[in-house]
Amino acid sequence: MFVFSLSSALIYLAAARLASGLLGEPPPALSEEVARVAMPPEVQPGNIRRVLDQVLSHMLFKHRSGRKSVCYGLLGCFHVSGKLAHLRSVPESPEKLETKFYLYTNGGPETREQRSIGVEDEAEMLDYFSYQKLSLSHFDPTKPTKILLHGYKGRGDGTNARRIRNAFLDRENVNVISVDWSNGAKGPNYLRAVANAELVARQMARLIVEMIALGANPKDIHIVGFSLGAQVAGMAGGEVQKMGFKIGRITGLDPASFTFERAGLDADKRLDLTDAEFVDVIHTDGSLIWSDGFGLLAPVGHVDFYPNGGQDQPGCKDSYVGALTFQLTQNMNSTHLCSHARAVDLFIESLDPSCQFLAFPCPGLRQYGRDFTHGNCFTCGDGSSCGEMGIKAPQRSGRGALYLATRATKPYCGQQIRTSVEISPSSKLTRGTMYLQLHHSSTVTTFELSSSRLGSQALDMISGGQELSAIAVANAHSITSEKTPILYAALIFRPKTGPAGVITSQQVMLDRITVTNQDKQRWYFCGGNTTVKYSNTQKNKPLILKLDQIRC
Repeated sequence: MFVFSLSSALIYLAAARLASGLLGEPPPALSEEVARVAMPPEVQPGNIRRVLDQVLSHMLFKHRSGRKSVCYGLLGCFHVSGKLAHLRSVPESPEKLETKFYLYTNGGPETREQRSIGVEDEAEMLDYFSYQKLSLSHFDPTKPTKILLHGYKGRGDGTNARRIRNAFLDRENVNVISVDWSNGAKGPNYLRAVANAELVARQMARLIVEMIALGANPKDIHIVGFSLGAQVAGMAGGEVQKMGFKIGRITGLDPASFTFERAGLDADKRLDLTDAEFVDVIHTDGSLIWSDGFGLLAPVGHVDFYPNGGQDQPGCKDSYVGALTFQLTQNMNSTHLCSHARAVDLFIESLDPSCQFLAFPCPGLRQYGRDFTHGNCFTCGDGSSCGEMGIKAPQRSGRGALYLATRATKPYCGQQIRTSVEISPSSKLTRGTMYLQLHHSSTVTTFELSSSRLGSQALDMISGGQELSAIAVANAHSITSEKTPILYAALIFRPKTGPAGVITSQQVMLDRITVTNQDKQRWYFCGGNTTVKYSNTQKNKPLILKLDQIRC
């Protein structure tokens, strides 16, 4: 039998009052329960347990939705509140972060030549609180300004930052500012780096406003951020707007996803299309699930580019385990970052005037591998719906989600080619794969052809009247009417066994082959019921066909 004493009631009442004093007034229901606890013999054990549960629940709720604040002088105050506040923190002090802003400017042909042999440009340190120091520096407000932001565990003088900086300086006459917030972005605590990102964004915003006060045009300011740096760029853009200005452009290179993919996250704490006049994003390591990729997959800009589908990149051996390990331990390994870092390589290659990363809209795309790679979206319509990934993105009118394919090795920039084979209606149903090797300009581009029909693709079925198609990426500018008026295609058919190991038809008959480059130039082979046979005895010797630009 449960015995309840007055002293026990007083203990529970004191606990409730202590919780009330420390945590604020408890809910009315809790006050009523405490009152009942103080009433001796009539009190039942269930009532006591409910009181204790409510006290503890109230404490836990207050802890989880509690508020943390810190103020850093002219940079203002930073607050953390709301859901999961117990997992988040306010940024560390500016003194601890020691954020540095390095200014690099063009030094003419001599400096350009020195960079080509590995000699580093001399940098000037800028002070985000000193208009006078900025005015006495080599910063030229009449020139466009590029601001570079590294990501988690990065450095302002890191390899990628230097590569982008030098590429900009070689390309045009600009101010380049490299932000080094390595003290705030260093591991092993990723969540601490996320908190510090907000302070770095305000420091950047102060510097940008000083630049504008000196005469810089906000539209000429372009921030390029990688991973967590892309999220900092978005925050900085938002802070500048609070001061009455809007910068011209932000380029997000595979913006970090961890803690930023949450629905309902305040717009001023992440990158989105309101942060600049033009926001373009390159997605290379996104994922449909939270733990399989370092970058965002959801579109967040005016135009979002998805090279190779925006997830695993060709030539990379990223693993699900690598991304999951980071989410759980916040430790990252460079071998897991291949797809994530590819965004930087693609952007740098876009700075080469000869490179064109043409990207296509694909309305209703359900699966990149089934829809885009078969060439179902290989058209720009009237020419206004396509975009160009990288530095020239604002020059084309394509907006929204755009897709493209790249090469698997450097240079990643190439020429996207679509090849289609029309199977003759008289060809028998079979299973297998058709390969086409396109010989051009002393090189070979290989296509693995299959049907885009869901059932046919899954079962490798080839039936009469079907179109087999694929997109592959050749060397840049290698297949054109001027360079290659004639093309040669080598076809190989490899059959597969049917149910119960039965060998299906060992030949396929085709009526037409069409090769199309991304500039809409076409080559054709026209020949009804041309047979492509499989032969064990001849080591599957390919069928060689000639293509020209005469329509069938």
